[in-house]
Amino acid sequence: MTPRISIAISVPYVTVDEFARVSGMNPRTVKKYISESKLPIRKKQITGKYDRSITFINMVT
Repeated sequence: MTPRISIAISVPYVTVDEFARVSGMNPRTVKKYISESKLPIRKKQITGKYDRSITFINMVT
């Protein structure tokens, strides 16, 4: 019989710093993984010449 695994996710998106804290990774490593498309992020809405929006990591996908 296969055991059932249940994972509870409290929020669907977290910031880079929160993901680093929860996973135990360095924030620089998290940013590197994002740039290499190893972590799924929520698409940003470009608001002007310089994008200062916060990057959110998708915890559900």
